[in-house]
Amino acid sequence: MHPSFAAALDHPIDAPDLVGETDQVQWFRNTRGRPSADLFAELDEFYRLTERVIEAAGGLVIKFIGDGVLIAFPKELADPGIIALLRLKQDAEAWFRTRGIDSGLHVNVHFGEVTMGKMGSVDRLDIIGETVNICASLPHQGVTLTPQAFRCLSSEHRKLFHRFIPPVTYHPE
Repeated sequence: MHPSFAAALDHPIDAPDLVGETDQVQWFRNTRGRPSADLFAELDEFYRLTERVIEAAGGLVIKFIGDGVLIAFPKELADPGIIALLRLKQDAEAWFRTRGIDSGLHVNVHFGEVTMGKMGSVDRLDIIGETVNICASLPHQGVTLTPQAFRCLSSEHRKLFHRFIPPVTYHPE
C-alpha cells in the first residue's frame, strides 16, 4: 500500500487522488439464467485480475461493487495510474474473449480531492467526496477522462487520447 494511503488507516485524510471507476458492459444481460456459483467464480477471477494490474502500478482497489470497481491512485502516481487503467481495460477485455463472454469494460477517471479512511466496522479504506461522485456520473463510453485527469498525464501519454466536447472528456485514440 502506498504510504499516503497507509496514513488513512489511522485516521481519515483529505488528499488529491486519481479516482477510477470501472463497469462491465452488459453485465446484467450476461448473467441472466446463469448459476450464481458460476457468476461468483467468474467475478472472483475478474477481481484478482483487477487487483494484480492496479496494485502493480501502486494503486488501491477501494471496493468491488458487483461487476463495478472503485480504484484510487495517489497524486504522484496519477500518470502511471491512468496507463494502468488502460491496461486493465485491455487485459479484462482479452480475458472476456478467452472465456467467450460478450462484454467490455467501461473506465471513468477523474482527479481531485477525496477523503480517505476506514468507515463503519469494516477494516478497509474507503473514499468519498465530489471527485468520486463526478467519476461515477461520467458517461460510460469505453474510457472517459475528465480534463482534471487528463492534465495528470505526461505529454507523451497525452498523445494516446483525443478530446470530445461537450462536455470536455478525453478518450483513447
